[in-house]
Amino acid sequence: SAAVSLARVNPLVKVREVRKRLDASNAEALLAGHDVVLDGCDNFDTKFLIDDACKSLGIPSVYAAILRFEGQASTFNYPPGEGATYRDLLAEAPPPGAVPSCAEGGVLGVLPGVLGCIQATEALKVLLGRPPAETL
Repeated sequence: SAAVSLARVNPLVKVREVRKRLDASNAEALLAGHDVVLDGCDNFDTKFLIDDACKSLGIPSVYAAILRFEGQASTFNYPPGEGATYRDLLAEAPPPGAVPSCAEGGVLGVLPGVLGCIQATEALKVLLGRPPAETL
């Protein structure tokens, strides 16, 4: 598992495994107490769910999305209660079928890694308390 692999690389890291699917009934409970949430999900419903829960809980989130040859990343709700949210970027999900899935549209192989590095960098900025002007 990822927890075992991380512990092998750095035994000082504490990993709390959560084996639950994030949904409207548990989102706030699962995200509460975290300093920042990294959103790497692949569907609009979950992105809105994460955004709403983070806004409600006052937790910054770092978003990324990819499709074909493009990717985008941003830091939302930072500082908490003041920063823009995912809903400010996209008020509602596009109609079904308007955006192809990654399986349908494809993804350039390096994009997930590149966007993941950007997310990690943005998360570090939040955790280090860098000013919002220095985040995406």
